[in-house]
Amino acid sequence: MTRPNFLVIVADDMGFSDAGCYGSEISTPNLDVLAANGVRFTQHYSTGRCWPSRACILTGNYYQQIPKVSADGSLPDWGRPAPHYLRPLGYRSYHSGKWHVNQFPMPVAHGGFDRSYYIRDYDHNFAVKLHSLDDEPLPAVKPGNGYYSSTAHSHRGSPRRSHPGISPPKNSPSASVRAKHRGPSVGEPSLPNSKHSRRGRWRSMRP
Repeated sequence: MTRPNFLVIVADDMGFSDAGCYGSEISTPNLDVLAANGVRFTQHYSTGRCWPSRACILTGNYYQQIPKVSADGSLPDWGRPAPHYLRPLGYRSYHSGKWHVNQFPMPVAHGGFDRSYYIRDYDHNFAVKLHSLDDEPLPAVKPGNGYYSSTAHSHRGSPRRSHPGISPPKNSPSASVRAKHRGPSVGEPSLPNSKHSRRGRWRSMRP
């Protein structure tokens, strides 16, 4: 049996029905296609804040049960993020965007991801100062150079684009986690005057 690839998108401050597949009045066709051809959560409950909700999704445990990396960096014997358990099954795991998981501060060393593009100052969508690649700090982005966080998330989160040095075996499965926080385009990026734009505009939300 072929193991499936899968993508988990965590969007802070996004309501249950903000995506079209859950009844939104906003047009989100790309998310709707993913939902129609994938698995939709119907019994997942957030914890009211971003970091415990993210920790629960990654570990499958209630937040108060999740163990923490020790002061010397040693990982707990149980309750680790999913990539630690996916790797022995042949998966490669990729993270892109916000992280903020208090029990596991570093996405690669602690989270177990093969590749990670982590934006720490996630409210600077055009001039990020605090971001890292595979747990290593990157230079601050200079204003006006065309950087856009949603595009960076997409490029860094793609195994082929972000990790060209790895040549996975044929049909090797992959898992990706992308976390978005309060970007100018919550849900799906739409970039005017850009080759990454999708045609059409969002229908405006009713008051």
